[in-house]
Amino acid sequence: MNLQAVNLLWQRRYRGVLPLATGSLSNEGQLIAVRPDALEARTYQVLAISADGEARELAAVSVETVRRFCVTADASVLLGLTEDDLYIFRQGRKTRFAPERRVTYADADLSPSGAFACAFSDMMFASHTLALVDPNGRLVWTKDMPAPINRAAISADGERIAAGREDGTILLLDRVRLPIWEYLQAEPVTALALALDEPVCAVGTQGGSVFLTDAEGALRWRAAPGYPVLGVALDEQVRWVAAAAGDQVIGLLACFSADGTLVWEFDLPGRPTGVALSPNGRFLAVSLADGNLLTFAVDFSAQGAPAAEGPVEAAREAVAAGDLEAARQHLLHALALDSAHLDACRQLSEVEARRVAELRTHAEDHAREGQYAEALACLTHAQQTAPLDEELFRQRRAVHAQAVAHWRSTAGERAAAGDAQAALDAWHTLLSLEPTNQEARQQLAAVQRLQGRQLMARGDALRQSGELDAAIDTWQRALAISPDSDIEARLHAAEIERCLAIGIQYYRAQRFPEAAFQFRKVLALDPHHEEAIRYLGYTQGQQPDSLIPNRFTRLE
Repeated sequence: MNLQAVNLLWQRRYRGVLPLATGSLSNEGQLIAVRPDALEARTYQVLAISADGEARELAAVSVETVRRFCVTADASVLLGLTEDDLYIFRQGRKTRFAPERRVTYADADLSPSGAFACAFSDMMFASHTLALVDPNGRLVWTKDMPAPINRAAISADGERIAAGREDGTILLLDRVRLPIWEYLQAEPVTALALALDEPVCAVGTQGGSVFLTDAEGALRWRAAPGYPVLGVALDEQVRWVAAAAGDQVIGLLACFSADGTLVWEFDLPGRPTGVALSPNGRFLAVSLADGNLLTFAVDFSAQGAPAAEGPVEAAREAVAAGDLEAARQHLLHALALDSAHLDACRQLSEVEARRVAELRTHAEDHAREGQYAEALACLTHAQQTAPLDEELFRQRRAVHAQAVAHWRSTAGERAAAGDAQAALDAWHTLLSLEPTNQEARQQLAAVQRLQGRQLMARGDALRQSGELDAAIDTWQRALAISPDSDIEARLHAAEIERCLAIGIQYYRAQRFPEAAFQFRKVLALDPHHEEAIRYLGYTQGQQPDSLIPNRFTRLE
């Protein structure tokens, strides 16, 4: 490693500084950072910090508590991410993205143009969605996912969007939502970064892996920093991959070359929260949980190309240890360094044949035990290694058919037994295997209606026992699962009853403005409600003109 190629330019502590966004560092070394204002609540300072560490405030934005900001390198656009809201700041104006949606946001990523990708789940965490939004804040498209999305990323030109899921899958789409490639691996994705001009993706995982895909979605190389990866970044020419990893007390910052060689690493004084690499690859910045920011100047242009013999020897050791996948990656690395290395090519053919046979055996064992998802994952990995193997395709199709039949049977049995939730889970699993199965979607709708009716009956029981609030909550869950006019009618009547009861309590406490407000809410739901009309008349005879009913009238 050429340690002389890296210099620490500055280190400063900014209390409460939010994680750095991947696009927050310019080619000149200027870093955009966001921190809470020390004096004003619900206010955040947007700082521009030069390459020599001098900070100046560019703007201040007012918003609720935000867990992360995405920013462009010129700070012209900011995204503020909370649990259930996504705020867009542009030219001094603040807007909320899709305020009518009741969702929980998992992640977002911003391109220099202002277009962004975001990932969210519904309030029940039953559906998971990736979305693309244009520079004007208009929704372009959404795509449903079968598993929670941990990370979303968008390329700097806005042409490619990636989703890294909890089940380890990475999906790359183009700007019209067509899939470019899909890569399957087992570790939950915790970091993503996309290249500018080609469909290449850098990935970090919870298990402590950093890897780079090629333009076809195949693995180019994989490294293991040893800690969960909390952030990755790429330069625009994909010469370097920067990764920040760590646990609750320690951290590591590492740089890898395009072939996966570890070029430089640095022990951080705390847990990292974000990492940024300038587009030209000359500046590197990292944020820490304790508020420290560090910026480095890097120059790896003098690095010599490593010899291929090291990876070949490492592959032999991996084969001896029984780790065929690691051996395969070492040999691919060797051939990337020396495409004419015949011995590496011969070994790669042997290793891949053994690896495919091993994965097929594992798949057979899993299928025999009813572990169809694991069996299909093994066969998918095998087919990535040997995409033209016809027998492998036939085996995968047979296991797929077994899995569909198994989950169809399980869903039917659970529905017949009255276990709606188990039936729903089975149909969702089947649809993750076969999204266009119309029978499954029809049966899923029927089970959702059954579960909605069961929840409605449970809410009725709660209502009869006097637990109105619990009944309302149960009916709302039922309505979210399956729209039903009977449930809507119950909720309508319950809201009237609740507001009336609150109004009467206020009236008896002689809090007449508050009582009138509640009675007006009842009349907004039922204009002819006699009891609310009568009590409202009582309150108007007991109080002077107040602001509360006037405000409610304006709301109406």
